[in-house]
Amino acid sequence: MRFIIVLIGVVLFACTPHKEESNPVNDFPSNSNDLATKVAIDTADLLDFHYLINSVGKIQSPSSIVMRCERGGIVENVFVEMGDAVSKGQILLKLNNENLLLEREKAELKLNQAELEFDNVLLGFPSLTSKQKLEQDSLMVRLRLGSGLREAELALKEINLKIKDSEIRAPFSGIIYDRKISNGSYVNSGDELLSIYQKSPLLLIVTLLENEALLLSKGIKVEVKPTGFAHQKVQYGYINYINPNVNEKGLVEVGIILPSPGKELILGMNAEATIKVPNGKRLLVPKNAVVIRSGKEVVFTLEEGLAKWNYVQTGVDNGVKLEILEGISPKSVVITSNNLQLAHDAPVEVEKP
Repeated sequence: MRFIIVLIGVVLFACTPHKEESNPVNDFPSNSNDLATKVAIDTADLLDFHYLINSVGKIQSPSSIVMRCERGGIVENVFVEMGDAVSKGQILLKLNNENLLLEREKAELKLNQAELEFDNVLLGFPSLTSKQKLEQDSLMVRLRLGSGLREAELALKEINLKIKDSEIRAPFSGIIYDRKISNGSYVNSGDELLSIYQKSPLLLIVTLLENEALLLSKGIKVEVKPTGFAHQKVQYGYINYINPNVNEKGLVEVGIILPSPGKELILGMNAEATIKVPNGKRLLVPKNAVVIRSGKEVVFTLEEGLAKWNYVQTGVDNGVKLEILEGISPKSVVITSNNLQLAHDAPVEVEKP
C-alpha cells in the first residue's frame, strides 16, 4: 500500500507542467493591475553635440599698468579714489612743483638774455643774408651756440618736462585700483603710485589638460561666471589664444576674452569657464535616462502608457547628455525619473511639469 502511494506521488509530479524560464528583461515583473509609476520624460533627438570642458581661472586685464613716479617729491593732491572710472588724459594726482616753477622763471630769464646776445651777434654779420643757404645754416648754428641761445632753449625745455611729470595723467580710460599714496606722501623716483586697468575687455586665463586643449581652437564661445555664485548671470566670451606650450604640470594656458564684461566681474576674481566644443550631430538623451540592469545599459521608452525596456550602446558623454549609438530611434520618448526599479511593460504615468 505504501508503495502505491509513493508511485502515485511520482506520477503526479511528473505530470505537473514546468514554469517557463523568466525573461532577463523582467528583473522586476510588472502587473497590469499595479498602480502606474509617475515618471518624467524627454525625447531622444539628433542634436549638435558639444564636449563640455570646465576650468577655473583668474580675471585679468589685457591693458593694466602700474603708474610710477618719474621724479621724487611731495604729493600735493590725489584726485581719484580706488574704483573710480577715469578718462584718458585725466589728471590723477599732482606733485608739489613750486621749486620747478621758480626754476622755469629763471630759465625763461636766461633765454631772454641769450636771445638779446644772439641779436647783438647778428649785427656783426651784415652780409649773412647774401650767403648761400648751406653756409647761412652752418653760421647760424655756431652763432646760436656761441651766444648761449641753444643752451637756454634746452634748459627751459627740460624744466617744462619736469613740470609736466609732476602731473600724473591716465594713459587710457579705465578703473583705478591699488592706490598706494595720499595727500602729503613723499615719493621717490620709481615708486608705485597707483594702478589702472581697462574695464573692457577683460581676460580670463585658465589651464587645461593636454587632451582638452587639443580639442580647442581660437574663437570658440565660452560661458563665464564668478566661482561660488550659482545664480550669478552668465557672461560670454571667446578663446583668444592657446599657448602652444605644456608646462611642467602637464597643463596648457588658454586665454578667454570677455568683450563686454558686466559689473559682476572684477580684476583678480576667480571665475569658472565652461567651454562647449562642437562635435557634430549625435543621438542624445539625458544622462539619467540610462540605467544599469544586470551589468548592461538600458533605456526605458514610453509607449502607450507602458515602459519598454531597451538595451542600448552609449557613446560620448558631456556631463549632461549621453550619446546613444544603438538601441533606440530618434524621437523616442525616454523615461528620465523613477526608472531604476521599472520593469518591462510596467504601467507609467507622466508627471505634470
